Amino acid sequence: MDFFNEIRATFDRETGICASDLIDAARQVDLLILDDIGTEKQESSWVNETMYAVLDHRLNQRKTTMFTSNCTIEELRHHDKIKSRIERMALPVWMPEEEIRADLARAENEELQKLLLGV
Repeated sequence: MDFFNEIRATFDRETGICASDLIDAARQVDLLILDDIGTEKQESSWVNETMYAVLDHRLNQRKTTMFTSNCTIEELRHHDKIKSRIERMALPVWMPEEEIRADLARAENEELQKLLLGV
C-alpha cells in the first residue's frame, strides 16, 4: 500500500514527481519486492489497473519480482488477471506458521521485566 499511497500523494502536491514516474520505476527496476501483498484494505479499479500494468510489463520483460504474503494466490482479493500473472511469476515457498511478532514481543517483554525488576 505504501507504493499506491506514494502515487496518490503526487496528485495532491507539487513534488516534481508524477504518478507515471513512480509507476514506470516499478515497471523498470531490476528487482521489485511487493511485501504483504493482499493486505490492502480496499481493492479499487485504479489499484487493479496500476498493479496489472506493473506486473504485466514485468512479466513480459522477464523482470524479477518477489512477493510476500500471508495469503495463497487464490486467497488474494485482486482481479483474476493479476492473480494469473502472480502465479506465472512466482514460485510459492511455504514458511512455517509461526507467530514471529508475538515471539519477539514476548522476548522483549521478558527482557524489560528483568531490567525493571532485577530478576
